[in-house]
Amino acid sequence: MSFAISITGEPGVQTNLVDICTQRQRRIFNAAPSLYLTPETSFIDSYGGKLRGWNDFCGQGRFDPDSVQPNVIDEGAGLSSIEFTGVAGQALIDLANIDRLPLSGTPGAIVYLIRHANGAGNFGGAVLGNRAAAGLAVGPTSILYTDGTGGTPSFFSQYSTPNKDLFSTASAVDTTFHLVIMTWLGSGPGARVIQDGTGQIVASNTLDFADVANVRKILIGDCSQPGVFPLKGRLAGLAIFPKYLVDPANASLLADINAEFGAYRTSLNS
Repeated sequence: MSFAISITGEPGVQTNLVDICTQRQRRIFNAAPSLYLTPETSFIDSYGGKLRGWNDFCGQGRFDPDSVQPNVIDEGAGLSSIEFTGVAGQALIDLANIDRLPLSGTPGAIVYLIRHANGAGNFGGAVLGNRAAAGLAVGPTSILYTDGTGGTPSFFSQYSTPNKDLFSTASAVDTTFHLVIMTWLGSGPGARVIQDGTGQIVASNTLDFADVANVRKILIGDCSQPGVFPLKGRLAGLAIFPKYLVDPANASLLADINAEFGAYRTSLNS
């Protein structure tokens, strides 16, 4: 990928900046993702094998470690992943501090590439949480994690609140990367998990977010309190869309996302 940049100047201005995005990538960006972190090495700033910043392809800021540096793993083919080791403080903070999760009562989708480590702790660690100050004990916190018993991807839009959850039926704990999509209608019952291109479950729950401060601001690699459920494993991509991807109107978008992230997964696992 590269950025598409337009330059205005007097006649004679020259530039070697070229838009080399594919048609598929352009279609994906027409869906207005609020976050698009890719495994491409060009979007990961590192120094001495440690992460300095993971840059959002949307151009809306970067994610830096809270206090402890995770590792950058060269996965080959120009791709990298971020390795979390289950240590408190490796959570990535959004320096732009903007609302990434969709408005409560609206559709949404989270897409990510995960490879869990052997011996991951309780819940396998949180892939994503939000910045609501209430913490994990009450409903305002959102948490995307892997269940510690079944090894299945799981999501709460309001943790510990009945019918605000979504669980996959397929394990994602082994030695390979998995592509997981969690998507919900928001305005009423309807939620779906798609894992490695295959639909896993259709839920009748209504997923939405509590109306409290910072509930739509995210934290990567832990929940709302760094150190509660630190992630143990590798994360290679993360995107958030304001779309219910199983709506028939979004069939082409879902196909493009599965193809784009599926290609990353194939390269990461080869």
